[in-house]
Amino acid sequence: MRRLKLLLGVFLAVLIVACGGGGDPGTNSTSSTIPLFTTAPDTLTLAPGASQEFTIGGGKAPYSAASDNSAIAIVWVNGNLLDVGGVAAGTAGVTIRDSAGASVKVALTVSGSPAKDLYTTAPSGITVAIGSAWAQTYSIGGGTGPYTVTSSNTLIATVAMAGNNYIVTGVSAGTTNILIRDSAGGTVNVSVSVAVSSSGLTTQPPHPVTWVSVRLVHQTYLVGAGNWADTATSTAATWPLYLCRA
Repeated sequence: MRRLKLLLGVFLAVLIVACGGGGDPGTNSTSSTIPLFTTAPDTLTLAPGASQEFTIGGGKAPYSAASDNSAIAIVWVNGNLLDVGGVAAGTAGVTIRDSAGASVKVALTVSGSPAKDLYTTAPSGITVAIGSAWAQTYSIGGGTGPYTVTSSNTLIATVAMAGNNYIVTGVSAGTTNILIRDSAGGTVNVSVSVAVSSSGLTTQPPHPVTWVSVRLVHQTYLVGAGNWADTATSTAATWPLYLCRA
């Protein structure tokens, strides 16, 4: 019997140790830590004078970073933000470290071409008419891609990106502002005026028009008219007569 109790006691002791002891069951004595990382790619290319910002995470804060050739590239850390800047053409290694001694490296190449400022092919102020048929397209370059473009008032004009181009479409009469931004924080503003024709009419009828050629006093003109059904009121409406010199 004493031997049986002794064996049972040994078994229970082994079981308690295997389950983490008899401490507070709500406390985990081990912790899982995410390894040190950065959103910067393993290899990075910058132009002289250009800089990019990345994030540092995981590991154990605080973080630090150093360039092995400050004549080529410089780095600085603010909290969990890492900024890398190109100085002159060449290559340099950037090492990011946490307070536990873990490190991540980035191979940096600084190209020989100086950085161009962010720019757009649009002038500082543009005028567009209402409707997608009169939308205007411009390009973006320089700075650091990718780019974003936003309209300060989409009730006046909307803007859509297509690669490094953007399309401005007038919605209603008024003025708004287009803000172009690159990933390094550079910005360019374009003022947009949306106008309607002086007659108050659209530049072309929204429904099919029948055109007839008429010759009057040795001059040829195009005469046209159209009609459509107003589906909201089920009444017929007719476009006024059009007269254009051919």
